[in-house]
Amino acid sequence: MTEKTKRGRPSKDSSNPTHAIIKDPLMEPYYIQKDRYNYTIIERVTPTRGFAGKKAIGKELERPIAYLSSFRGALWRISQLKFKSTKGEFDSIKEYIDEWDKVKNGMNSLLNKSPE
Repeated sequence: MTEKTKRGRPSKDSSNPTHAIIKDPLMEPYYIQKDRYNYTIIERVTPTRGFAGKKAIGKELERPIAYLSSFRGALWRISQLKFKSTKGEFDSIKEYIDEWDKVKNGMNSLLNKSPE
């Protein structure tokens, strides 16, 4: 008798060595989920409005944002997303660049940490 084989993409079994979830306080509310194919950026959100205008329950949801092929690319995308979520009005170009540098350097520090 022939053995049944599973079809489609493999499940998100945590025992799979090619699957990992990467969380860090510097990346909040985002985190990275790695599988054997790509790095997925996921955002944790709490809805403010419920279905059909009803009151929201306040349950935290996870929303996939992007699928990237490299870890460095995933961190770069998170830094862009975090920068876009900062305040929308700046009093000077220097203030704008300082804010961007703060977000970018936080993400770069994650990549450049040397093992102790």
